[in-house]
Amino acid sequence: MTNELLGLGGRGRTILCVLLLLVLSACGSKSTTPVVTAAPPMVAKVAGQPISQALFDYYVQKRTGQPPDKVDSGLKQRLLEELIGIEAAALAEQQSPKPGIEQEVELSRLEVLGKAAADTAGVYATPSDQDLQTAYQAYIAAQPAQEYHVAHILVATEALAVRAIDEVNHGKDFAALAKERSADDSKTRGGDLGWIAPGHLPKAFTDSVSSLKPGQYTKQPVQTPYGWHVIKLVESRPATPLPFEQVKAQLAVNLQQERREKFIQAVLANTTIERAPPRTSSN
Repeated sequence: MTNELLGLGGRGRTILCVLLLLVLSACGSKSTTPVVTAAPPMVAKVAGQPISQALFDYYVQKRTGQPPDKVDSGLKQRLLEELIGIEAAALAEQQSPKPGIEQEVELSRLEVLGKAAADTAGVYATPSDQDLQTAYQAYIAAQPAQEYHVAHILVATEALAVRAIDEVNHGKDFAALAKERSADDSKTRGGDLGWIAPGHLPKAFTDSVSSLKPGQYTKQPVQTPYGWHVIKLVESRPATPLPFEQVKAQLAVNLQQERREKFIQAVLANTTIERAPPRTSSN
């Protein structure tokens, strides 16, 4: 019975507390005055399960974005019918829950509580203009000095890349060869990848590009997780960081993520963690 009550969230806990108070009163109290616990206000019962006024008010505000006292009575009635339907469906699922539903509910509970704790700690507060400007200066400092306009021929093996280099060495047009041989969609553009900055492609690729002068191509095949490349540098230019307004929203997200990581680490540092020993498989 206890597990069933706990599974009903706040309402279950309220019922459990009432039962515990009654038991304690019967077992340990010397007073003959009965303990009276006021039941929370409710708006409906579904199969005997109460829907509290507090839950309904929260549902109205979540669905409408308005305080309950500002919502039209007709709309509130429709929302009450919705909530009754949700409650009925939830109770029906509890009768024969699908595999994994208890874990899904528990995980959702933990996520909601964890987010609430982080919110209380100020993790998701809007960063100040000063914090955003500081983050923007760090973003600028981390940007590469140059960006490159490159083309490539991408093939599956080193031997095919060596063959492509040999053909270019003997006068074959690079773009024409890319259209014939390249294994990615850049072949429709003669291998043109447009402008890139270091960090946007594998290091082996960008390191090779940075060693070239405009018009030059790699004399040795370059291997990346995508395959084997013959790379040509079309032109280069000084990198220009994006304006503050274009990256402001992402900087705010990054700062909130940093706060969240620090918050989690602080919580862990003050929490006793006990880990179960690793399971051993028996053959």
